[in-house]
Amino acid sequence: MERDACGRSARSRLGQPRSVIINGRRTSLRLEASIWLGLDEIAREHGRSVDELVTRIDQGRAKDRSLASAVRIFVGEFWRDRGTVR
Repeated sequence: MERDACGRSARSRLGQPRSVIINGRRTSLRLEASIWLGLDEIAREHGRSVDELVTRIDQGRAKDRSLASAVRIFVGEFWRDRGTVR
């Protein structure tokens, strides 16, 4: 398998798909492992499921922004605002 300069495979750079349920509908979301981990931590800290958190992100995102981008921005801003780099 071909790897980049950091040793990552093309598959890992593209992200890991997971199914989430948004407003009762199952959809697949492809995010990097670090984003999934951050999202899991945020959901756990707020006593919510990842599905509930992603649903809230989906409801608040600009319609010209993809859900994956909105999730990445949400996770990055969460840790930035907290003053913690993950």
